[in-house]
Amino acid sequence: MGKGDSINVKQCITQFGDSLTEIETALSSVITGDINSLLQGLSAHDQAKFHTLLAYASNALFYVYLCTQGVAAQEHQVAQELKRVRGYVEKLQKISNGDSKADDAQDKGKRLRVDAEASNRHVMAAMPSDVRKKAKKEKKEKEKKSKK
Repeated sequence: MGKGDSINVKQCITQFGDSLTEIETALSSVITGDINSLLQGLSAHDQAKFHTLLAYASNALFYVYLCTQGVAAQEHQVAQELKRVRGYVEKLQKISNGDSKADDAQDKGKRLRVDAEASNRHVMAAMPSDVRKKAKKEKKEKEKKSKK
């Protein structure tokens, strides 16, 4: 290794140390546990962005730490966590851009659907018998009117 290489390595280490100091400064209020004051006055969307950014940043820092320790970070669970959080970041970006339709088509099959008939049966079963009889009578009258 020549003299030029050692100077270059020293510069990289110095820049890395400076970057860490900047990160510490930026995250000082989070590190001290004063998150509530940061979230005060933010909309729910901005709070979601903050929490997602915080999760991504902490996982990314841990990923970098693993790399510096010689651990195969790509095979560590933190890589999966980064991918999961990145998915949330993308969803938030779509919402920010007003592109919620793209997500709707993808999540349509994942959404829960309410079975109206089953929910009506549960509600009716929970009601007292006199109220249940009255509701059945009203339902029959509605059916008769709709057939006419």
